[in-house]
Amino acid sequence: MRQRAALIFVGALLGVVVAGCGGGGSGGGGGSTSKAEYQQQMQTLGQELSASFSSLSSAKPTDLKSSAALFDQVGDALDQAGDKLAEIEPPSEVADAHQKLVDGAHQAADEFHQLADRIKNAKPSELPQLLDQLNPQNLKGFKKLQRAVNELKAKGYQLGQLGS
Repeated sequence: MRQRAALIFVGALLGVVVAGCGGGGSGGGGGSTSKAEYQQQMQTLGQELSASFSSLSSAKPTDLKSSAALFDQVGDALDQAGDKLAEIEPPSEVADAHQKLVDGAHQAADEFHQLADRIKNAKPSELPQLLDQLNPQNLKGFKKLQRAVNELKAKGYQLGQLGS
């Protein structure tokens, strides 16, 4: 039960972080990509990632082995998100914040892969403690993602649910 809730949280958080960058605004940031173009690219990517994480969040692992495999899948999805983010050229005014999104996604992916490895070698009684590590306050990758979102908001980028 805790695993499913944790995965739903992860999928929702990443979906909100990425999809939240879409929706409104115009003008350019001085780079080759305008603010509106960037937001549109981010919105499109957010929709793709949301679909990807939706399928992961509906998984119901039944044992440690399937739990570890699921966390590896989440790590893989986060790495893919980071790769797709890296393909987007941000306006120069938000290049640093955008790079933090890329780095945060990859760092969170590494954290999930490490957790999967620990679960593979864990005793069933250790699982609740390992799942507690999914608290966003304990995940450096998600902290980095949140800082990037805050920087984008501060520069006037529309962030959907995160901006309200």
